[in-house]
Amino acid sequence: QLKEASPFGTTMIVSFLDGDQKYLPDEQAYTDNTWESKRTDFAAGAAEKFVETAIALLNKLKGIVPD
Repeated sequence: QLKEASPFGTTMIVSFLDGDQKYLPDEQAYTDNTWESKRTDFAAGAAEKFVETAIALLNKLKGIVPD
């Protein structure tokens, strides 16, 4: 979702490893009670909020949205 909505031609997402915080399940994962949703401290909706915020920041960086 983030790469598709990015205002930039190339968007690379970098993450870290070796910890449960790497899991950022979408809301459906909590409904389905997946392993990832059980292993994270993030609440349902956190992934969607992350994408929303990241897109807003990328748009601001690109100059699409003024301060």
